[in-house]
Amino acid sequence: MVRLVVENILLFLAPTLLYVAFTMLRRGGARTNTVSNALNSAPLPVLFVTGFVLMVSVLAYYGDRSEAGRPGQKYVPPKVIDGKLQPGHFE
Repeated sequence: MVRLVVENILLFLAPTLLYVAFTMLRRGGARTNTVSNALNSAPLPVLFVTGFVLMVSVLAYYGDRSEAGRPGQKYVPPKVIDGKLQPGHFE
């Protein structure tokens, strides 16, 4: 669960982090090259909306592609049959 939360936070903040890194690399001089200056000139609403769209689209994609059972299906746990592990599945 912690991994899922951390991944979503990173997806949400990815556009902002990339913008700040790009701005800091592009600017010259040690005095003007700070995170605070980069964030002051950043289009934060656009970056946050982009991050939100990225996060929701990744969640929707993996939610659609997951191997989880559908409503009403029964989960059969993994079993060892004749010394071989049979993976769990939904019926």
